[in-house]
Amino acid sequence: MNRQILAAAILSLFSLAFSQAGFAEESSLMTNRMVDANQQAIEHQQELSASAAQAGARSDS
Repeated sequence: MNRQILAAAILSLFSLAFSQAGFAEESSLMTNRMVDANQQAIEHQQELSASAAQAGARSDS
């Protein structure tokens, strides 16, 4: 009886640890994806701003 309780407790601890590790890995992957998406959006906005600035410079001259 005591062995079964001990085995169940150990199994539950390992299950909890592995599930938390999985969520931690998933969380860092999502963070990386969000950072990449933000960088791409910033680069796109900079390209649009540069194009608009060039168009404005052409119309001024």
